[in-house]
Amino acid sequence: MEDRMDLVNVTIDDQPVSVPKGTLIVEAAKQVGVDIPVFCYHPKMKPVGACRMCFVEIEKMPRPQTACTTPVGEGMVVRTTTPTVKEAQESVLEFLLINHPLDCPICDKGGECPLQDNTFAYGPGASRYTEVKRRYEKPISISKYIKLDRERCIMCYRCTRFASEIAGDEALTVLDRGSHSEIGLAPGRTFDSPFSGNTIELCPVGALTSDLYRFRARPWDIKDHPTVCTECPVGCNVTLTVRDNSIMRSLARENTPVDDGWLCDHGRFTYRYVSSDERLTQPMIRRDGTLEAVDWDEAIAYAGSKLQEVIHRHGPSSAAGLISERQSNEDMYLFQKLFRAVIGNNNVDSSLERHAQPAAGRLRCGLDLDSGPGKGRRDSRLEREPDRGPANHRPAIEEGSCAWQQAYSDQPGQDRPRSPRRALAATKGRLGIRLDCRRVITDFGGRKRER
Repeated sequence: MEDRMDLVNVTIDDQPVSVPKGTLIVEAAKQVGVDIPVFCYHPKMKPVGACRMCFVEIEKMPRPQTACTTPVGEGMVVRTTTPTVKEAQESVLEFLLINHPLDCPICDKGGECPLQDNTFAYGPGASRYTEVKRRYEKPISISKYIKLDRERCIMCYRCTRFASEIAGDEALTVLDRGSHSEIGLAPGRTFDSPFSGNTIELCPVGALTSDLYRFRARPWDIKDHPTVCTECPVGCNVTLTVRDNSIMRSLARENTPVDDGWLCDHGRFTYRYVSSDERLTQPMIRRDGTLEAVDWDEAIAYAGSKLQEVIHRHGPSSAAGLISERQSNEDMYLFQKLFRAVIGNNNVDSSLERHAQPAAGRLRCGLDLDSGPGKGRRDSRLEREPDRGPANHRPAIEEGSCAWQQAYSDQPGQDRPRSPRRALAATKGRLGIRLDCRRVITDFGGRKRER
């Protein structure tokens, strides 16, 4: 009974619907299949009614209202296709297009642009504007990966609202006032938020574009493939845009309980290693000081024989394993099963730090297995800053970093070493195996690994 009292009855284009109190008209319309065009509205951000594209007529109200800011009321009757609404929509689009450049043939948003779609569906057939359009420098860099084309901006404020409401970084803001307003960086600020790339997807036009994707593909010659980001244990859902068997970009794919529909810059911009010319595509074994390419069967057999040799000579407790936190749950399960069920010890972990450390600062790859007992030197390029999260891990990912490493010791250890670093430092370089989705190097006999 209480649930029914929390519902209100609304009629939208002669279709009745019951929705919870406080529901915005634009959301209520979706439940009856009515499409109300929007630019500034986003369901995860506060409504502002900036673009005025979502005008509707409501009975007993003297003028059109914005559907993205008006909550429903009991008995409300809404109409979205009246002549007044159509005239308002055409006027809004004509106004937005006054200074918008005709860049569609070269714009990266072309073919998947809400402004194009809404103009085609709701806009006027021709423009009455004959004056010279406004011009800005095209484009300007606002971060390492994002370009801003101010001529294309329609001032919907999606990017600035995301920066302040979601990312908590107000570096991106509105400069000047009135017709001179433009999106830009606040004085003395840099746009280095770890979630800055989401503004590219939020932008309803081609004002914010990815520097890595610019002029590399068009919507009609690419294919989208849903998958899961592997750059950290969160497992955000992503869509990979692929052209000619090469990844062109990585986009967020909403799975609310996991990622809330957003994607960090680390997961968005670190896909280039997949097609890198420097990426190793087959395993290698060092023989007589030289790395030789071999097939997988030979590499696995060789690594297995050396592992058995060390275990036979020094016992099962002489082995220890380290797997990166970026690996899948399935890989981690099989890795620990290898040590616990096959080798017979618990010397396995996913971090070089004590587990009291924050998760964001635990990942330490690039261990130098040949640096001698007790040293355990790390490659400083691969260290995360605990207070900045995964975004600063980008340089190591682009250059190629370890996916997981194993090390085997000739000293007996406890069933569960107090620190994985202690277990790995005790190996004395007797046997080390580095397996990587980007680099595959096996190193036996204490020789220095490939840099």
